[in-house]
Amino acid sequence: MINVFVGIIPAVWACQAFLQGSLDKLLMTWVEQSVGHAALATVGTKDPELFGAYMYSRAQSVMGGTSQIQKNIIAQRILGLGAQ
Repeated sequence: MINVFVGIIPAVWACQAFLQGSLDKLLMTWVEQSVGHAALATVGTKDPELFGAYMYSRAQSVMGGTSQIQKNIIAQRILGLGAQ
């Protein structure tokens, strides 16, 4: 999955700032969920603050537009793919 993101970075720099927001949101949501999942797998649910942060990271994929909507914006406006 990281290779996909790295491959589209040059296309992002050619776009306006509001399009970069979609990519930033998608990347940061993925990173936060991955780190939270790894921490939860390591420590477990014993730490309420860690568990709360993990649950919040799961909700981030919905806040500000679902991750699927952000992927559609990236596909259409950055990569120039047609609407599906």
